[in-house]
Amino acid sequence: MINKPLSVQFEITEACTHKCRHCYNYFNHNSRTEKTKKGIIDFIAEQEFFDITLTGGEPLVYKDLLNYSLAKFKEKNMDVKLNSNLYLLDKEDAIIFKENGLDSVLGSILGSDSKKHDSLTGVSGSFSKLIDSVKYLLNQKIPVALNMVVNKNNLSDLYDVGKLTQNLGINSFCATPMVISPNKDLSDLELSDREYIRTLSTLLELKSDFGLKIDSLHPPLPCMFEESEREKYRMFFDKRSCVAGTGTLTFSPNGDVRPCSHSNLIYGNIVENSLEDILKEMEIWRNTDLIPEDCNPCAYVEKCRGGCRVSAEAFTGKLNGVEPYFKHPLKTKIPELPKRRIKLENLKPVKGNIRYRDEPNGLKAVYVSSRINSRVTEDEFNVLRRFVAGKTYNEIINEVKNPKVIEEISKTLASKQLLV
Repeated sequence: MINKPLSVQFEITEACTHKCRHCYNYFNHNSRTEKTKKGIIDFIAEQEFFDITLTGGEPLVYKDLLNYSLAKFKEKNMDVKLNSNLYLLDKEDAIIFKENGLDSVLGSILGSDSKKHDSLTGVSGSFSKLIDSVKYLLNQKIPVALNMVVNKNNLSDLYDVGKLTQNLGINSFCATPMVISPNKDLSDLELSDREYIRTLSTLLELKSDFGLKIDSLHPPLPCMFEESEREKYRMFFDKRSCVAGTGTLTFSPNGDVRPCSHSNLIYGNIVENSLEDILKEMEIWRNTDLIPEDCNPCAYVEKCRGGCRVSAEAFTGKLNGVEPYFKHPLKTKIPELPKRRIKLENLKPVKGNIRYRDEPNGLKAVYVSSRINSRVTEDEFNVLRRFVAGKTYNEIINEVKNPKVIEEISKTLASKQLLV
């Protein structure tokens, strides 16, 4: 039995309203009309995932299937998120999303005004539609974040896009350098090393100036940065790494399963094959076969694993090649951040929808959010369950009669942010 991913992406359709040249998908959205079917949605809903992102193409092209998916996945107590350019969203959609429990929306923005944004989407009026849609969602109190795919054509506009995000009343902003993909020549748009780092530096500036929560959805390589600056940029690589085929999967509209949304490699179909068999076919993504030889001596290799394998394939022609931004293996890591001090007697379970799933080797997967989740032992799970039931640390000590073990387990659960 193989550990199933905790979260997945599901492409409702390959069709899209926009013509973004930088899009990572290997297919031409505007010439594809394939959409999913309710039976495929039902199969995915039975796989015990905790978190699913509805994407495309543009998922709002087929609103009936999007709303069916949302309802079906919420029935299974899943976090459901939407990735969209928001061009087709109207007031009624926002109301339906709120009623059906949509957890959040990630909208795509490419420029700070209509001239810049529309020139990159290839669709006149797309900027004004995006702004209206954001307001509809915020009026329904649906959490919204904006993501800007950054390339040479819009890097100079990044700060103004972040400022616009804040002015709209949104507190989360992502800037993600364009990912190069096989079968597409985007060399004229690809950021240089300095431009990539400038992107991250601008994000830090936006955080400082406006208090925005910032992120970059494509984790950079730790070796990109000079040793003197690695601490400055650690937030972008310390808590995020590529989890293609391990922590996530992507389902195509027809049920084909890929390691991630950037990859065009298919390892089975959820209707025709069991998830276990599909994961077995993906073994190469879980072992060390795809880690570049040049990365093996690196202190970060276990976490970084050489970075994005799709970018590496586009850059070198090999899945186990080096990423475009690879520099050299690092001998040491930057010092770990100091651990927070905890008072054991004050510990409580983290707030949120805490869910569990059986895992191989007697483990349990515990999931609260995309940021707070872990696999725990049976003993750790039993202690956590007592906390969730409302018992205090001292009550658990008295009940179990083994204070040393309870102390160690409680510290472990606190380090995993399951207790706070």
